[in-house]
Amino acid sequence: MKIRWLETFVAIVKAGSFNGAARTLLLSQPAVTQQLQALERELGFHLIERGVRGARLTPDGERVYEHAAAVLGALRDLDDTTQQIALGRAGRIELGATLTAAEWLVPRLVAAFRAQAPDIDVSVTVHNQRQLLAAFADHTIQLGVLELVPPEFLAVPLRRHTLIAVVAPDQVTSRRPTTLLLRERGSEVRETVDEWLAASGLTFESTMELASNAALRESAAAGLGCAILSTDAVGFELAAGRVQLIDLPGLPIHRMWYLVYQERRRLSPAGASFVRFVSSPAGHVAVNS
Repeated sequence: MKIRWLETFVAIVKAGSFNGAARTLLLSQPAVTQQLQALERELGFHLIERGVRGARLTPDGERVYEHAAAVLGALRDLDDTTQQIALGRAGRIELGATLTAAEWLVPRLVAAFRAQAPDIDVSVTVHNQRQLLAAFADHTIQLGVLELVPPEFLAVPLRRHTLIAVVAPDQVTSRRPTTLLLRERGSEVRETVDEWLAASGLTFESTMELASNAALRESAAAGLGCAILSTDAVGFELAAGRVQLIDLPGLPIHRMWYLVYQERRRLSPAGASFVRFVSSPAGHVAVNS
């Protein structure tokens, strides 16, 4: 069964005559007749009867017309959808982000992007750096927000942020904190802190490992030790006076967030649209507001 046969059949019904369908389809009347006859031969029964008042559906034709019109409507919708996807105006993006980026940066970025591209769905996967790189290798995500640009990746700089040391207000003294609160191994913050410790030569009597920024913030505010956090992750607590900044050798550490994607992997049209948005003035405003 050919689509053009269904289009001719539906056109005859809508026009009410073969001549009217021929004008609509820019065909000759014999061509319209031939296509309807081909469809009827394919089905094995008549769809339309000709009369003095024009073309009229048979009872079987009425049932077929309902489905034929629905099929052609669905095909038009499919064509519109695929065109929108090809133009990067619809589709789905799988975006990965580290915990710190997901808590502050990514929501603002995605909200601003969705305001311009409401037909593109964005799914955000939150992992530590090591897990995100594994997700790229598995093609689970096509874009990621990281502090580093891995080999064979392309990157768009997003926003600078700063790692600082914070403690509970009653622990702000001239004496260095004895306990260091750490993120889990594999996270970007942990790798940066490990590098800072090695470079500065600082030592602490004890450490406590925690799996989230929220746990670090609350533990620091409760007086359990000193936490090294991004200003993006602890800004509200600083402003509210729940924690306070302290000076330690080698701090603060200035870092950059990047949107990264694999150089050898072709982005989907929706993914390419996201990269263009992030690189635009609107994207810059979204991540720096």
